[in-house]
This record gives sequence, C-alpha cells and structure tokens, in this order.
Amino acid sequence: MAIFINKAVRRLVSDAITGALDLVYPPQCVVCGTLDAAYLCEECYSEILRIEPPICRACGIPCEEFRCRQCHDARRGFDYARSAGVFDGVLREAIHAMKYRGSRMLVGPISRLMIEQWNALRLPRSIDVVIPIPVDPSRMVDRGFNQAADLAMELCKATGMHFDDSILCRPRRTAHQVEVSYEERLTNLGGAFSVTNPSAVVRKRVLLVDDVFTTGSTLSEAAQTLKTAGAAAVICYTCARSL
Repeated sequence: MAIFINKAVRRLVSDAITGALDLVYPPQCVVCGTLDAAYLCEECYSEILRIEPPICRACGIPCEEFRCRQCHDARRGFDYARSAGVFDGVLREAIHAMKYRGSRMLVGPISRLMIEQWNALRLPRSIDVVIPIPVDPSRMVDRGFNQAADLAMELCKATGMHFDDSILCRPRRTAHQVEVSYEERLTNLGGAFSVTNPSAVVRKRVLLVDDVFTTGSTLSEAAQTLKTAGAAAVICYTCARSL
C-alpha cells in the first residue's frame, strides 16, 4: 500500500511543480515555440505522419506485401506489432523531448496519437492485460519516470483495458539500443527481462507498449519472455516506428 501512496504523492508533487512553473514560464509547443497548454500545438500535431494500411502484418511497417522482407528473414518473439506514426519530424522531436529532456507533459499529446490510431490500425479490444516495456532501476532514477508506462496508462484510461506495470521487470542494465550496432542489438537484450508473476500472464492475451519500434529487438525479447512465462499471445503497440 505504501508503494502506491508514494507514487500518488510523487505525482501530486510533480503536477504542483509543473503548475507553478507554467505560471512563470507559459507552456510552449516543443516544436515551433507557439504558446500552447498541450506543449504540442495542433498545427504541429497535424503534421505527424500516421501509419495506416497497407502494412506488414507482422511488424506493422508500411508495406504492400503481406510480410516485409525483414520479417521473412527474422524470428519475432511477438505475434505482431503496430505503430501509430512515423518516427520523424514532429513526432521524433516530441518523443526525444519527453524521453531525454524530461518533458513528461508530452505524454498527453503523444498518447493521444496512439489512442486515435487504435481503430485505424485494427488493434483488438480483446486484451487481458497491458504491460509497458520496463526500464532498469538506474535509468528510472535518472529519468524519474517510465515513458512507456505513462503512455500505456493513458491508453488504458481511454480504452478501459487493464494496466499492470508490475509483471515485467528489467533486472539488469543493458546498453542503450541506439548506442550499439544492428548486430549487437540482437544480442544486447538477451535475458534482460523477467516476469515477476507468471500466473498474471498464463493463457492471457497481452498488449506490450513502448515508445519507439526501431529494430524490434527490445519488443521481441520482452514478448518472448512473456510467452515463456505462459502468455497465449503478445501484441506490440508503439507510438512511433523508424522507417
């Protein structure tokens, strides 16, 4: 109980500090600088390139074929993956600001994109539990929040799906995927994830949420960990997709 209380208190303090700063420094769009309470103005938001069919049925990348060339050759731990928008321009800048510059207030407009794209991407409502990709404890201390968890929570609020960020953990620190080569990414995450409560996923249909799909290795490793623990299916959903 104390853990949940502490989380609530930290969120209240964070919101109070943000509110006070807004009075001194009026919120601006992180992309164009226009005064905007959402930190991402409607004009910039409208410029985000959405991903819609036709797409690869396996990884969700725009593709005329049933499966893209990479998915013909790669073995994925997840059943299939979908992404709301292209990781470029406005969306890239917004995610970088949220993830690396501590702009947690961007969770709102970024999750809005994921919510709006849910039906366009034909994602199912028959999900038993939504699980975010975890960050290791040291990065959690540095960043102060897990952006994947925040995005997943907002998605669940909008759809009524069940959120649980206690099932999947990341017990060891790994190199940032952006810091290693493509070949190293495939092995960097080996054994990086573990399931704290296998009974929570046994025979369950899981939605795994993260911010960006790059090579898919992070999602694939996490999904395989959940399947080894007994998950019946693991579907991945990210805000953005690198092309």
